Amino acid sequence: MRLSVEELAEIRASLDGFVGLTLTDCWDACGRIFEFGEQIAFVNRNGEEVNWATRLLKSLNRFEIEGLVGGILNSDNYSDDERMLTKVAIEFLHRMNAGEFRVEAISVSELGEVKTDFASAVSLRIFGRTIGRVSDGESSDGCWILTVPGRSVLLYEAGLNAGPHVTLELAANELKTLRKDLRLMLDAQIIEFYVGSELLMKLRSHQFEFDIVSTGFDARQVRIDGRRPAWGDSDWINEFGPGICLGRVFADRTGTVSLWFGMRMIRLDAEKGWTLKSGEFEYRATSSGLVRNSC
Repeated sequence: MRLSVEELAEIRASLDGFVGLTLTDCWDACGRIFEFGEQIAFVNRNGEEVNWATRLLKSLNRFEIEGLVGGILNSDNYSDDERMLTKVAIEFLHRMNAGEFRVEAISVSELGEVKTDFASAVSLRIFGRTIGRVSDGESSDGCWILTVPGRSVLLYEAGLNAGPHVTLELAANELKTLRKDLRLMLDAQIIEFYVGSELLMKLRSHQFEFDIVSTGFDARQVRIDGRRPAWGDSDWINEFGPGICLGRVFADRTGTVSLWFGMRMIRLDAEKGWTLKSGEFEYRATSSGLVRNSC
């Protein structure tokens, strides 16, 4: 199945914004993800402060990187399980971290193959409808995912799925003010904590009381000495009783707020909605934006 003229135009319009950007990260999560442009700090679901670019290509099936001194890097010989990297993968990562891979041109074929040419005479091919094979020999129906600000496109063997991809992004002054206000919560103690259809939490410091309501949230044990957090822990709720202190707080540019209580972290998702009230201010976060009112 070939892409229509309209589908090609839609994909090309999203790819145009990659030209001039540098490949800034590459990692694996059920497919190889290539990130382009500025890395924005945020907190992931494990409570780690990491970075994420707003433009990315995710290969769900196969990819090849040509022009490296060590040979072709592809879906089969790029393995970062426990950091046991091949020599060609090490070369690729070293050159990427040195900022060598600036996009000179990017294109998509009728079969959905996306080809990116870098200024360093290296190219990245993400296969489209070629009925490729992943490394374990199983075929994959998905080809790739393209994500740009406000838009995401999924190509699979049977068709194209495109739609809006709304991500809240705070202006620099909004984020600065939010972080300043959140610092007032440090060392505040939980005096009420309830989880039902929403998270309801009240904290008290020597100056203020804070009320938090969140529709979208999760709670995790953060990494300790590099170890991954525990999964399937159904007793975490019992660790948030009265008297527990807030020891750390972080807000990122997507309006996500993470609150650390010892080894546990509660993450409030702005796109699903949260509110924060004190005697000085009130915040309301939704997928449409963040609103601050003075009290």
